[in-house]
Amino acid sequence: RMNSTDWTNILGATSTALVQNSVPKEAAGDYRDMVAAGTTNFATAAATLRVAERPQLTARAVDLSTGVFEMTLRGEAGLDYRIETSTDLVEWSLMTTVPNFPGQFQIKDIVPARDHNRFFRAEIVSSP
Repeated sequence: RMNSTDWTNILGATSTALVQNSVPKEAAGDYRDMVAAGTTNFATAAATLRVAERPQLTARAVDLSTGVFEMTLRGEAGLDYRIETSTDLVEWSLMTTVPNFPGQFQIKDIVPARDHNRFFRAEIVSSP
């Protein structure tokens, strides 16, 4: 992390990309890499880590006569989100995308009668 004299090796950080799950909000900030090449060490330019709020889908209403299911997506504004559906939690299909998310969004889905189990998930797909 920038402004620190203590460097920590991150297990598995041996390529140009690093993915970590469940990063706490406090970890947000500027970071840089220390690269060792033979006897020479150099620090890379700063990269800013942004920790986004986890998106939440909340069921609002189900109209059994029409098959319409309503839910609300809440998350961090300004990001792009993807909403997917599944009947088995293994195979996922794109339902819709929400570009430049406003912070809260109402979603309606007409559930096919054959789908006894229908699951939804929201995922951040890009950020500014």
